[in-house]
Amino acid sequence: MKKLLIGLIASSALAFGTGCGGGDDDLCEDLHNSSNEVDKKGRACGVTGLSDNELDAAIQQCKRGLDQCTDSDKEKIEGAIKCLDRVNTCSEGNEMQYFGELFGCAAQVYGLSQACRTAVSLEDLDEEP
Repeated sequence: MKKLLIGLIASSALAFGTGCGGGDDDLCEDLHNSSNEVDKKGRACGVTGLSDNELDAAIQQCKRGLDQCTDSDKEKIEGAIKCLDRVNTCSEGNEMQYFGELFGCAAQVYGLSQACRTAVSLEDLDEEP
């Protein structure tokens, strides 16, 4: 699940509420920060977050590879970020809802080009829901 979040979003629900409007570099940071926030929201359900070093490395990989993504790919990533921003905190008794929300967000990036998926570290999202 950790790789799913990193990949998807490898950037955590933006928790900043900044949305996706600041350019490609911001897209990578938003994606990874949103994923990190979703990890935090999932701790009560056993989800572990990224270390600062892992998060920084994921953001840098995304930035280096984002030019491999088409505009359509970027729109899908933006949709996933917005979705992650809406994921509720997991707690005992609502685990299925939490993970269901995550899989719904993962569905936002299905159909990314292979070049983009690999470049921004989303290669773990090959299976359809």
